[in-house]
Amino acid sequence: ERKEPNCTKAGVLKTRCSRCDLEETQKLDALGHDYKVKSSTESCDKEGKKELICSRCKETYIEKVPPLGHDYKEEARVEATEEQDGYVRFKCSRCGEEYTEVISYTAPSDDTEGFFAGLIAKIKESPVLIAAIAGAAAMIAAALAILIRRRSKPTKSGAHDTPKIESKADVGMAENTEAEKAEAASTEKAEAENSENIEAENVKKAEAEDAEKSEAENAEAEKAEKAEADTENPESEDIKEKAEVN
Repeated sequence: ERKEPNCTKAGVLKTRCSRCDLEETQKLDALGHDYKVKSSTESCDKEGKKELICSRCKETYIEKVPPLGHDYKEEARVEATEEQDGYVRFKCSRCGEEYTEVISYTAPSDDTEGFFAGLIAKIKESPVLIAAIAGAAAMIAAALAILIRRRSKPTKSGAHDTPKIESKADVGMAENTEAEKAEAASTEKAEAENSENIEAENVKKAEAEDAEKSEAENAEAEKAEKAEADTENPESEDIKEKAEVN
């Protein structure tokens, strides 16, 4: 046996064993209300009421809702010309209320003073630009302070060694000195390379002389061995001479 639950009351499920007739009862939890919006009277600028109804038991209740606020979308735009101002018209997508913003035309001017005055006025009207300019100025000041500290190093006596401002003549002499140093270094490098080449040639010459000397010694050794062999076997020499005679 089963009694279905509803939104506010629990249900019951009774079961019986087919063999021993033992009965068990199980509680089914209440479902709770399932509210859906039935109607709503709120608007863009006024409070309203929202009626909700349960999809199961049809119970209703009403709650207050705050104004929705306008949802403006751009509907039309006319750019300004040299003869007249332009405008932009906006319209609320919910209630249809409209409003218009004027686009003023500003004629070009060659007046530099007036241009900068207008620029300063725009900067004053924008906190974001003011903050950006202040941040940039602070960064530049910090960079200059670091540069001054690096160029003004304390000496052993504790006084700062202020960099000397050199004249054009001093700068020219310094450049000439650097050029002379570079030329001397180049000459020294060329002399070192020439000395290395001469040394390499001497090494090759010595190796060639050693090779010639070694060949001469080998030739002398061969002659000595041949002479010794002839001394030990005089008969072979006689046989050789007879063979030549025949």
